[in-house]
Amino acid sequence: MAEITIGHWRGLGLIARTELDEGQLDVMGRLIRDRLRTPFDSLKTEFDWAWANTSAGHALSILAGRNSESLFFAPATSLMIRRAFKTEGDVGEFARHELRDRRDLEFDLMLAELSDRPGAPTGDMAKVAA
Repeated sequence: MAEITIGHWRGLGLIARTELDEGQLDVMGRLIRDRLRTPFDSLKTEFDWAWANTSAGHALSILAGRNSESLFFAPATSLMIRRAFKTEGDVGEFARHELRDRRDLEFDLMLAELSDRPGAPTGDMAKVAA
C-alpha cells in the first residue's frame, strides 16, 4: 500500500498478489494462513477501512498499529516535491501518477528481493492485482 498527500489531495494505492501457492501458505502461521490465502482480497479490506476511517497522511501508520501482530507496514517516508500546478485538477493527476510510480517501484524491489531467495516463486509472481 502507498499513500500520498499534496495539500488537501489524498491518494491511497494497493498492489498485491491475488493468491499464494500451498508451499507459501505452509510456512505461515495457522492463524493468519486463511486470511492471506488471497492477499489482495485481505489487503483490500484493510485498504477500504483505511480510506473510510483515517485522515490524510495517517493511513499507513494507523494500519501498522492495527496489524502490528500479523502484517508489516513499512514506516511512511516523506518526500518534498516542489512543483507548480496550473490547475487544481493537475494536482490530482500528478498525485495519482506519483503514487502509482512509487507503489510500483516498492513492489518491484520486493519482487527482486524475493527472486534472490532459494525456492522463491517464479511464474506465480505475475498473479498480481492493483
